[in-house]
Amino acid sequence: WARRVNEWANRHEVLFFFWTLTLLLRAPNLAEPYWYGDEAIYLTIGVALKNGAILYKDIVDHKTPLIYFLAMVPSQFWFRILLIVWSLLSTTFFFSLAKRWLSRWPALLATLVFVLMSTFPWLEGHIPNGELFVTGFLLAGMSLAAKTGLWKSLENPGRVLPKWSVNKLAILFTSGLIMGLGLLTKVPAVLDMGAIGASIFFAWAAFKTSSTWKEKLVWLIGAGGALA
Repeated sequence: WARRVNEWANRHEVLFFFWTLTLLLRAPNLAEPYWYGDEAIYLTIGVALKNGAILYKDIVDHKTPLIYFLAMVPSQFWFRILLIVWSLLSTTFFFSLAKRWLSRWPALLATLVFVLMSTFPWLEGHIPNGELFVTGFLLAGMSLAAKTGLWKSLENPGRVLPKWSVNKLAILFTSGLIMGLGLLTKVPAVLDMGAIGASIFFAWAAFKTSSTWKEKLVWLIGAGGALA
């Protein structure tokens, strides 16, 4: 087991560098006191929900609900631990997409900029704010969608669109659901609908050229998953 872990680590040294940088930049945040309003609001509502309050009835804030359920942690310390783990996952997803779309050095630079811009205190990157959780959901959904033939056809316009199976449909649908969780975390996630709209456009093109009703049904359900 240890040998397999070591081999995996040797193959992902660059990712380990970005993880280490993220941890070093975020570690001081664990010792900070309460000082930012939104973080205190999330935790206050999280405590109320743990004690049986009904959101938007017994206790109210103006944001979508998932951020408050994420704040149902034992303490501020664990909320920030959650953010650190979330940031490591977001960095992983971002790096995988950057490597997919860019050559080596631009991908490394883009990931470095992502780590710094999502962590520096003066950009509010060190507090468990909704935008950082939204970013994780969107990157996770996009990384999953990138495994489908539809996404590969978007990356290579000359590629023939593949026939769809139930497994491929499930991947696309799950990707849409994950990105939908971003919208349930904070409304600005809706701005990413432009990218999803492009996927729907190509799904519609494939729908029109599909020869059987089964293929048409699969493409429509897949498009619905992306919109979910």
